[in-house]
Formats: sequence, C-alpha cells, structure tokens
Amino acid sequence: MLPGNVFSGAPFKTALWILAAACLALTVTGAAVFGIVRSTLYEQLGAQILDDTMLLRDIYQTGGPAALTEAVKQFEQSAAPVGEAIGVFALTGERLSGNILKMPEIVGWGPLFPRPHGLDPSAAFYGNVSVLGDRVLVVGRDLGLVRTVQTRLLRALVGAGAAVALLSLLIGYGASRGVYRRLAEMAAALEEVSKGRTEVRLPMTAGNDQIDRISRQINGHLDHLATLIDSTRHSMAAIAHELKTPLNHAHVLLQNAALATNGHTDPDALEHARQEVSKISGIFDTVLRISRLDAGADQTNLAPVSVADIMQDIAAIYAPVLEASDQSLHCDLDGARDARILGDVRMLRQMLANLVENASRHCPAGTSVFLRVLACESGMVRLEVADTGPGIPPEARTEALKPFVRVRRHLGPEGTGLGLALVAAIVARHGGTIALSDNAPGLIVRMSFPACDV
Repeated sequence: MLPGNVFSGAPFKTALWILAAACLALTVTGAAVFGIVRSTLYEQLGAQILDDTMLLRDIYQTGGPAALTEAVKQFEQSAAPVGEAIGVFALTGERLSGNILKMPEIVGWGPLFPRPHGLDPSAAFYGNVSVLGDRVLVVGRDLGLVRTVQTRLLRALVGAGAAVALLSLLIGYGASRGVYRRLAEMAAALEEVSKGRTEVRLPMTAGNDQIDRISRQINGHLDHLATLIDSTRHSMAAIAHELKTPLNHAHVLLQNAALATNGHTDPDALEHARQEVSKISGIFDTVLRISRLDAGADQTNLAPVSVADIMQDIAAIYAPVLEASDQSLHCDLDGARDARILGDVRMLRQMLANLVENASRHCPAGTSVFLRVLACESGMVRLEVADTGPGIPPEARTEALKPFVRVRRHLGPEGTGLGLALVAAIVARHGGTIALSDNAPGLIVRMSFPACDV
C-alpha cells in the first residue's frame, strides 16, 4: 500500500479540513481566553496597588509629606514583601524614600522603569504613579505571577493544538488507510469478476457503514449479473440443442429430395422440410420476442384495456379447440368484470393464449381449464389460468418460468420450453408479477397487474 494512496484519500483530506477548522477555532478561543485571563490578572494586581496607594494617600492627607516619607521609610526598612515596589519623590525627581531609585517618567498606570533597587533586575513591574501636592508617590507590583500564568496558559493552548493536530492526522491516516484497503479489496473482487469468476462477491463487515451498504448493492447487482450470464449460457446451450433436431431433419429430408432417382422431387419431403424450417423460425421469433421484452426494447404503447374482454375473446377462440380434445374451458368474470389495466391487447392475448395452449397440450382428456379475473384490495387486478391436470411439482415451478426449461416428466417431450418464459416476460413488461401454485389437482398460474382507474 503506497503512502501516497492513503494521503490522497478522502478521509485524510477530510481530517485535514477538520484539523484546519479545529486550529482556527482553537486559535480564536485561545486568544479570547488568553485576553480574559490577562485582563483579570491585571485587574487583581491593580486592585492591590490601588489599596496600597489609597492607604498612603490617607497617611499623606492626615500627616502631610513628612508622614508619607516616614511611612515609606519604615516600609523600606522592614521585611518588605518580595515583589512590591514603593517610592516617594520630590517634584524635581529627587528620591526621598522607598526601594525605587529613580522616579518613573509616567503618571498613572504603566510599567515601572528603572527596576526597583534590590529586586530581581530581570523582573517586570507594573504600578501607579500619582502626584500628592509636592510629592510623587509610586506603588507597584511584580508581574511575575501574571507572566507565569500567561506562559503556562500559552503552553497549554499550544500543547492542546499540537495534540489535536497529531490526533487528527492519526485518525485521518487510519481512516484513509482503512477505506483504501477496503476499496482495494473491492477493486480486486471486481477484477476477478471481470475475468469470468461470477461467484466472487465484495467483502462485507459487521459495521454496516456506507461502504458496506454500497458493497451490498453491488453484490446484489453481481447476483443479478451472474443470473443473467448463467441464463444466457443456458439459453445458448438450449437454443443449440433445440435447433439441432429440426436442422438435422431438414437436412435429411432435403438430401433425400435431392437424391430422388426418378428425377422428380418428393412433395411430402419438401413439405416436411418446410415445417422443420418453420419450427426453427418460430423458435428464433420467440427468443427474440422474449429478449426484447426483457431488455425493455419493445416500445409498444400501453393503454387502458379491459381484461374481461380479452378473456372472453380467448375463451371464444379456444373453447372449441379444447372440446375437440375432450377438454373444457370455463371463463369466470364475476370477480371483476369492469377491471382495467394499463397494457397492450396483443401481448395480453398472446399471454393468455400461451397458457391455455400449454394447459391443453400437456393435460390429458377430461381436463378442465378455468379463466378468472379478480380485483384485489391492494389496487391490483389478478388474472388466473388454472387446470385440473397433473400440475408441476413445487421445486420445479421457478425453473419452469425460464427459457427452454421443460418439466419433461409432467409436460411430455413436446414444446420448446418457451411458452411460460414468454408469459413471464409479458407480465414483467406490464409491471406485474407471476406465480405458479398448486390447484389441487393441477396447476394455477396467478398474474397480478396494477389496476388502471381510467
């Protein structure tokens, strides 16, 4: 796995955007917190300085300049708290008392320069310079605590930013690496599928994340593709098998006609050859029709049609045909005589005709065939074609809807196995569903279509 493939991944780029946003938010928040803390510390320090200044101002107002000078001298001679600065100066700048050697050049609040005598020369002081009559009073405090807090706060903010950056990069790299690994597995699986291994599927995890959901959809499409490929392979083999017999028959018949010794062709042989070729043409026509329906290439315009009328037409056409085979055809339209669906009359007639012909061809004498139309509460119209023949076993019903599949044990050797496949294609073309069930005895074919209100 190349590092460049991981760093260029979407998760890592997302992590970088999140990191940039987090750093920006941390910078803004840190600056605000830093300013608030700094302002609070200066306010507390200023309050202490102001208390001392007010005390000395009261001494001055009570005892005059001499009392002020004496109070500052006593402060200087006593064990003065470390970090405190105090001094009294004449208006000319002469130092009168205190631990500040030179009068500051400012009046009011600000840093004190030069540093107080006897204290750490590297320390910074903040104080207040006020004028009391002919005296200048200077009171200050060491900024060491303020600077310490600021430094630690700044280090904490920088450390937090570095930790967030490192954690974001690690998470982004890990996520990008995991996504890239799974995409590589998907690519490898699809590569195997492209080589003809249609049983290969994309790997899944228990997390059910976005990639899992996409993989599940792709696997569904691969299942459908594998089914189509298997169906195509089966259809090709079945077509070759179905065409082999009539082609051989036609070849033999034409060869016999060509070798006639009396110089005259045999009309019966030519007629048999024509029938075999016609059978081949019929197979191709049916296969082409099913392919066009499955591919959605049939552009027949659909319109509201009465299924009752179609069933009556089929019953009128095929009732005499079944009677000639000692069978009977019954039509029950009482369930939904006015039912209408959006469909093509020609295709729907062919669908019902195929089912009736299949029932008649593969059922013995005495069989009854029933045509029914029912209205369902779910807004569907159901058409049923049932018979009292031998039926189809449950395990073979799904296969019976596929092209060239014949349940020989029950349907006999006749037919090409395309009748039910064409019916299923027509039902699917109309947005319906088809199911084969047991009629006890016999088979019942149920086809459901969306009802049309027009």
